[in-house]
Amino acid sequence: MTKATAVAAALALGLLVAAQVGAMSITDLDTSDSNTITDQHYNPPDEFVEPTLWVWEDYGETVVIPYDSHDGGAVVNEQLGYFDKVIAFSDEDATSFNNPAELDFFEVRNSTPYTWSDYHFEFWSEDFTERLADFPLEYLSNYSLFTDMSFDGSVLTYWGGAGVAPGATVEFLMFPNLSQINGRQAGAFGIRQVATTQPPDLIPEPCTLSLLALGGLGLLRRRRRA
Repeated sequence: MTKATAVAAALALGLLVAAQVGAMSITDLDTSDSNTITDQHYNPPDEFVEPTLWVWEDYGETVVIPYDSHDGGAVVNEQLGYFDKVIAFSDEDATSFNNPAELDFFEVRNSTPYTWSDYHFEFWSEDFTERLADFPLEYLSNYSLFTDMSFDGSVLTYWGGAGVAPGATVEFLMFPNLSQINGRQAGAFGIRQVATTQPPDLIPEPCTLSLLALGGLGLLRRRRRA
């Protein structure tokens, strides 16, 4: 199932209806894997408070594939799919005097067997056909276990420090300006979360094994001559 089909199915089932009833919400596009949203809580805006969404997640997949990061591997599900979800918001959220909104991934649990050395948030169109190049993150706060973060308009990356060990939880806090996403109207956008790690030990290719064997044989011959 493509992301566009998954979003259409979610809309048909009413899973994204929160944007029409005044509740900012998050929807997991693949509920069959071990990357799950375990809870969420929405606080509507008023004259003093911005629209706020708290999210609890369990990141539990174990397959590692190549990913363009300094550590080189992304943890994905068995179908090689990422942890993709859609954030929907209402007219009230988009026109709130107190924007940007607060999007708090309050607790993301590392249920993988790997230490996460980086963590990435990619911002997409809601059907995941286009990665957004200038997503309106107003400002960022770092409450995570990582010491550094950066944002290039499309990808928010956390890194540095000891990383996130298996069993640990981490928090990510960001402030998107919902009024700039869909012309101050109800709308939605996609978020792809990517935990990255050093890939597991790889078996060398046969030619590499042959070279290692020849090198070892040469060393043995040199030792015998000595």
